[in-house]
Amino acid sequence: MKTSIKTISLLASAAIFTLSSLSAVSTDPVGYVTATLKSGYNPIGVTFIKAAEFSGTVTAASSNQLTLSAAPSLDLANNTYYIEVTTDVEGQPTYVGERIDVLSVNGSAVTLNLAAVHNTLSTAVDFPLGVMVSIKPHFTVGDFAELIVDSVNSDDQFTESGSDLILLFDGSSIKTHVEYEGIWYENFGNFDPATSKVLAPGSGFFFVRNPSAGTASDIPITFSGVVRMNNFVQKLVPGYQLVASGYPVDIAPTDLDLETFLEASLNFEASESDLLYTWNNGLKEHLLYDDGAGSKKWYQNFGSFDEVTNADLLTASSAMFVYIKDTGHVVEVVRPF
Repeated sequence: MKTSIKTISLLASAAIFTLSSLSAVSTDPVGYVTATLKSGYNPIGVTFIKAAEFSGTVTAASSNQLTLSAAPSLDLANNTYYIEVTTDVEGQPTYVGERIDVLSVNGSAVTLNLAAVHNTLSTAVDFPLGVMVSIKPHFTVGDFAELIVDSVNSDDQFTESGSDLILLFDGSSIKTHVEYEGIWYENFGNFDPATSKVLAPGSGFFFVRNPSAGTASDIPITFSGVVRMNNFVQKLVPGYQLVASGYPVDIAPTDLDLETFLEASLNFEASESDLLYTWNNGLKEHLLYDDGAGSKKWYQNFGSFDEVTNADLLTASSAMFVYIKDTGHVVEVVRPF
């Protein structure tokens, strides 16, 4: 287990990004981080969670349904929920940090949405009986919009050039969203409202501060919510994904243990390595180098080619692209504090 110590500001009560009642079941601490949204592209990571609205154990499991030790009371009409394993059963395989979205609830029986792309498991059939779980609402685009509602640039003409932008990456392309008369909309397809779109744990998105649509002024912002106290599972699939750490602390590649799982190059060639891309006035590439003597380390593939294995590439509120060239992994991230 890693022993690196990270710090976070803790609160005694809910703050801006905590929209769920803190009278809920969860007893995990609440915290906050501050950031500044500057002119141009700002990568943002979903590192907090909302307060749990149910905690209990699994008494029966099938592929798409779990029976729980009590009946959850969920507002499914206004929220999208996920179930997360928080404590394993001794002597059984580990499931801590695994997550599957909730589709419906009937008494203590919870039907799961196995089609949700951000699930970390494709089935719940092997859940050990007695495993401890919690049910939490997802953060959404609407939650983020409430943080910046008084500062958004928009000429209310429903054009990309006339609005700040929210960019969501769906695994294959960037989807653009614009603000129009106080509401965020998809700027593609049917141009539907985006308020209820899920911002899944450990995912990321871009906010584009567009000075051509208004002012270039910075937006100071405070993200807050519940701090996850169990290990976190990150699903990495072949191709690109925009990810955050799952915890509101600064994180280095070694904290995520990525060098253990990802593919490295023996020749310092990007084409032979899984890759990390951070944003600093453009995407900056990092590759995993294997020295052939049992050591794999992360390096910048630009500038002075510095080693960054222990550098905090992710801040408490940022995200980065991970590129997996061949083999996907489901990585358990040990809680870094």
